[in-house]
Amino acid sequence: MRLVETPGRRLRISLTPLIDVVFILLLFFMLSTQFSRQQAIELAIIPDRAPQAPSEQSFLRLHLSADGAISINDQRVSAIDALPGHPDVLAAIAESMPIHLDADDEVPLQRLIAASDSLHRAGATILSLSALR
Repeated sequence: MRLVETPGRRLRISLTPLIDVVFILLLFFMLSTQFSRQQAIELAIIPDRAPQAPSEQSFLRLHLSADGAISINDQRVSAIDALPGHPDVLAAIAESMPIHLDADDEVPLQRLIAASDSLHRAGATILSLSALR
């Protein structure tokens, strides 16, 4: 048995409206997206099963207070920007001495990161962080 095809109109789908919608969506997402540069801090975590307290002579101790004060070996420093030029910090960096940075619980994370970034820019390579309770 042979089927006879009846000639009919073929429907053509126009892609113009689809392209318009895609273009509008593209514009919407491009204009509503904020392009910001994300910054990351590289941390090398050294596994240590039993924490050992370093002796006072083996590291430089920095303390960040909740009120924004910074002290180096219990002596106040004016600002975070003054850390890289402080003589004790320069001596510790020159001797490759570890720097221990401790902070109060109320210290904002941004201030802690700014202090560690300032020390890193000055050349500190061994930095440990802790929070005091």
